[in-house]
Amino acid sequence: MIENRAGLDLGATERFAAIVGEAPSRGARSPSLWNAAFRSLGISATMHPLDVRPENLAVAIATLRDDARFIGGAVAVPYKQTVASLLDEIEPEARAIGAVNCLYRRGHALVGANTDGAGFLSVLAAELGEGFLRGRSGVVLGAGGAGRAVATYVGAAIGRDGRLVLANRTIDRAESLAGQLRGTTKVEVSGLPVEPGVLAEADVVVNCTSIGFEAVRSDGAGAYTLRPYTPLAEVDAELRVPAGERAGRRYMIAARGAVLRNAHGTFEALARACERAVVCDIVYQPLQTALLNAAACFGLRTIDGLRMNFEQAVIAFRKAAEGSALGPCEAERVRAAMRSA
Repeated sequence: MIENRAGLDLGATERFAAIVGEAPSRGARSPSLWNAAFRSLGISATMHPLDVRPENLAVAIATLRDDARFIGGAVAVPYKQTVASLLDEIEPEARAIGAVNCLYRRGHALVGANTDGAGFLSVLAAELGEGFLRGRSGVVLGAGGAGRAVATYVGAAIGRDGRLVLANRTIDRAESLAGQLRGTTKVEVSGLPVEPGVLAEADVVVNCTSIGFEAVRSDGAGAYTLRPYTPLAEVDAELRVPAGERAGRRYMIAARGAVLRNAHGTFEALARACERAVVCDIVYQPLQTALLNAAACFGLRTIDGLRMNFEQAVIAFRKAAEGSALGPCEAERVRAAMRSA
């Protein structure tokens, strides 16, 4: 059921939390944040990364539900959308978004929530002030789990007097999300990458795709990485190199033409961007993605994904701890504890 069993001791503490995904053991940040909070607040619990194959997801969730020590936790890619059908309850916001990234208990029931959108708005409010988005223009790149969450909250914050552009490689997915949001704000749909002129009036641009993520990935065709690209220009999604040691270097050599074309398209788009635009990225590995580096070159304000990840973790931790009656957890106390991670 769980692949990363080596060194995994779910009984090391009285209670435990988990981040469930395909490979969260390879660098997910949630365990370090949650475990710092557990220690600081004097709670005998540990968060564990659980690597679960798709065919084992249903059994893994059922096993966690039936273990009274399990208080909840996080859901990582690629299960944010598929896990919903395996839970007892879904919060209305998560149901509207169509994705779950947080688990917590309500009695014996396992409840799914989504903290991505709320975490992102919390960062914007701290950086730019409450109500910054009201009546403004936003662009959300990507309509997957995180994109749906961010777009839902951003659309509501912008309101009817503003405009939201949803861009996705698959137009149908963006259209589906747009249909849900048109009652809250003016919504337009675009393919990905967007036309350069789309950025000319944008106050906020948010990358909610995995483009820019540093990991080298492998599939049946070989190895590849999205790190050198930005979502503002074409990405070579087909190129693969032999997997193994130094696959990242081999990919960069093979993809140098595609990377240069992507950089050129990115700079063309950013050259037309509104001077007041704030460019945000939910990717936090690396902290400064190719998108944020390019935006900074043009003097645009940037916000990295680490801050959003932090704020959504604070919200999720409080839901799990309070849902399992571990005591009230004030947001500032949890933030202070997690900052020590």
